[in-house]
Amino acid sequence: MELKFFADDESTHDLCVKYWERESESYFKWTLAELAQEFSLSNKKIHDKVNSNCRAISNDIKCNTCDVPYMFYSRQNFMRTELKADWVCMGCIDEANERLEQKKIKTISDSLVHSLNSPLLLDKLTARESILLLALVRFSATESLSDIEELETNQTDNFTPTDNYTLDIIQEMYRSNLIAIAPNSNLDAIELAEDGKFRFNLKSVRWALPLSPDCSTLNFITKLEERISSMEYIESDYDSIVLICREVSLAECFAFLDHVVLEHNMAFNPGNKTSLVFNKAIENFSVSQIYNFIWRAGKDAAAFYQRSGTSKKHAANTIISNIDRQLERALSENWDIKPFKRNYNIPQSTISRVIFNTLLHTNDGGFNNTLNKVI
Repeated sequence: MELKFFADDESTHDLCVKYWERESESYFKWTLAELAQEFSLSNKKIHDKVNSNCRAISNDIKCNTCDVPYMFYSRQNFMRTELKADWVCMGCIDEANERLEQKKIKTISDSLVHSLNSPLLLDKLTARESILLLALVRFSATESLSDIEELETNQTDNFTPTDNYTLDIIQEMYRSNLIAIAPNSNLDAIELAEDGKFRFNLKSVRWALPLSPDCSTLNFITKLEERISSMEYIESDYDSIVLICREVSLAECFAFLDHVVLEHNMAFNPGNKTSLVFNKAIENFSVSQIYNFIWRAGKDAAAFYQRSGTSKKHAANTIISNIDRQLERALSENWDIKPFKRNYNIPQSTISRVIFNTLLHTNDGGFNNTLNKVI
């Protein structure tokens, strides 16, 4: 071990020498108590003074990349045996990180260039594509419309009723080349793979609309708004609109189911059976009425748990069967189902507003009415 000094005064030099002087590989010659008494310093001030004025340069530990020797800044640091294997200095780490960042930037830029080979054309968009694009722009576009902010930054609104549906929609848009990863995205959200491809967090990257250079974002969005506000799509792409209306209504039901289950401190993982029951419900009832069925089933499941001593999981699993029974009786006995109001924690999502308010000109019609009354 060699010492490198940053101060010239004799007392500090002497302190540093004695601080690092060793009797053997594992033992130092002078204890901190002895040094404290000799130099009239507290243990903390000894550490601070040595750290500020001296470094112990290792003769054995060197950077695996550039061969620079390791510098110890304290005895505790010296005794850490893990430093003796595979150490890389901060300079080399910084250089490696810089190379990785540049590679990520190039990968994103190449991806955007590829997307621009097939730019968005308003006349070629389907009703579904137009709805998704306008909803995303409304939800997260920057004030200048230069790009679309990370979805996770918007904490005051919902893009769709559920996180799962949001992720499905964003993935669909990306794969269909409706959106591309923006070059100014957070690079930490992107992970390069060995096969030259990359993975990324759908909610943590910024997005860009792949528009041709002669098409301004403002002009494109303005015309998109006008087209969706007209009745054109209802006639030309009716089936597609019905499908996305059902999707959003289903997502509304899943969102409220999740809310009710959590409210009763239970856990439930909905699957195909839940989808079947909710699809049957949507055929005959509005989402606001289905909320009624869900609320009752959740209340019954919580009561069943309290009186039977069963597990919460088993109690939660009764909810969907309960809803199905309610539906059958409501239809056969012509029940008058009281609609619920929107829950404060589940406001109308952006995609719902685009579909039911802008496109279909109803006031949250997908929640308050059965689908056959709004489209």
